[in-house]
Amino acid sequence: MAGKASVGGAEEKHPQMQMTPMIDVTFQMLIFFMVGMQIKIPEGILNSYLPKDRGVGMPEEQDNPDITPPEVKIRLEKDKVSSTDENVVVDIYFEQYSCPNIQDLEDKLVRLGQELSSIPVVIDGGPDVPFSYVLGTLNACVKARFTQISFKAPPEGP
Repeated sequence: MAGKASVGGAEEKHPQMQMTPMIDVTFQMLIFFMVGMQIKIPEGILNSYLPKDRGVGMPEEQDNPDITPPEVKIRLEKDKVSSTDENVVVDIYFEQYSCPNIQDLEDKLVRLGQELSSIPVVIDGGPDVPFSYVLGTLNACVKARFTQISFKAPPEGP
């Protein structure tokens, strides 16, 4: 006889690992970690130095009130009447004028910047205003070629 013959004429079987339970456990762990993980997209970070000597709660300087340089004030406020949880409406005020959107604000800033681009601009973004509006206002000031752009300090307290 040429070769080995097993008893009973059957071939010898090698034990195999069962992969199905291992795959089941892997998918269960994947689902567990996906459900347990909190996905939160950060709104954004704007590296800036807020003034500590100006803003809400700071004493007014009474030395020479006539010598204060003129500045452009842009105020952003959340419209509490029109805003919902899904749709935030922001009111934009350029000095005493109301702007319906960032583009209108940019147009007004460009016209002013052609003559007076060296005056300081102060952006006052309210606590409930989305970051995109503050950044859009900053971009509008930069496009209008203003160089002295600052942010109003947030109010002190809780």
